[in-house]
Amino acid sequence: MHGRSRSRIRPVPPLRSRSSRSKTARSTSTRLRRRWLVDGVEHHHLIDPRTGGSAFSGWAQVSVIAGTATEAEVLVKALFLAGPERRDLLDEHGARAVLIGDDGHVETMGFDDQPFNCTPM
Repeated sequence: MHGRSRSRIRPVPPLRSRSSRSKTARSTSTRLRRRWLVDGVEHHHLIDPRTGGSAFSGWAQVSVIAGTATEAEVLVKALFLAGPERRDLLDEHGARAVLIGDDGHVETMGFDDQPFNCTPM
């Protein structure tokens, strides 16, 4: 972002598996990078197809761990755009997610019954 950012939330590195034999893929999307101000209004590169403008769904960053890279990429964008009410998106794919809210709170989805060891890259 040009100039100083007012946001106290900073992007965190994407998750990675501790096991090199893991058959999973990870994807992260964030509005905290590739962003800019126009007339004092923040914009970013993740576009909401419903409005044609930058997506502001309540999430600052979403990371998804799924079986394939395609699933992870599609799910991370869908979760980012859908907001907190669409937790069901992960269920049918057996995927997991770590989500950081605009206010800085962290939520996890899908880790309860599928233990997975992750560390920041």
